[in-house]
Amino acid sequence: MCGICFFFLGLLLLIIQTTLFPTLPAWVGKPDLLFILLIFVALRMKIFSGGVLTLFFGLLMDVFSGIFLGLCPLIYLLVFVSIQWLSRHLVIREVTHQLPLVVVAYLFMSSGIYIGSSIFADKGGMMWSWSDVLLQMVMLAIMTMPLFYLFDRIKGFFDRRGMRWTLVGSRPKNRFAAPGPGERR
Repeated sequence: MCGICFFFLGLLLLIIQTTLFPTLPAWVGKPDLLFILLIFVALRMKIFSGGVLTLFFGLLMDVFSGIFLGLCPLIYLLVFVSIQWLSRHLVIREVTHQLPLVVVAYLFMSSGIYIGSSIFADKGGMMWSWSDVLLQMVMLAIMTMPLFYLFDRIKGFFDRRGMRWTLVGSRPKNRFAAPGPGERR
């Protein structure tokens, strides 16, 4: 249920960033809200459901952006696997660690899309602009904390709600666990 909710949330964020943000002035920037959701999914969800969501997000991004088909899902899956690996081996649960992670992952993603597009494109290709990329990274850093808070609240709501549906009674204790202090066997 939570995965379906995040799929529709990602679709809504993608629609907002492709219809509303291009009308904003250039100095405001055009933050990639779907990318923030992708990082959240990589940090907070299980590997299978997060990987499927990441693949769908990449395919949706390809359809909406018009870049070479398959480039965004490949880059998104590479970012997802990298963040999953980092989150298993490092402690990145705090916001102070997540902000640099989002910024560095965005730099990796945008450079991967630029390199992939320049390989497949004609001689004109895409132009790399450090000012645009830095503005995007600053906007992502500003928007990461409130959006992560919102996504945590949504995930918590569905986790609590799902637990009420699945629990019929109290769960039995683990009989193989070592007894705690003051407990008898």
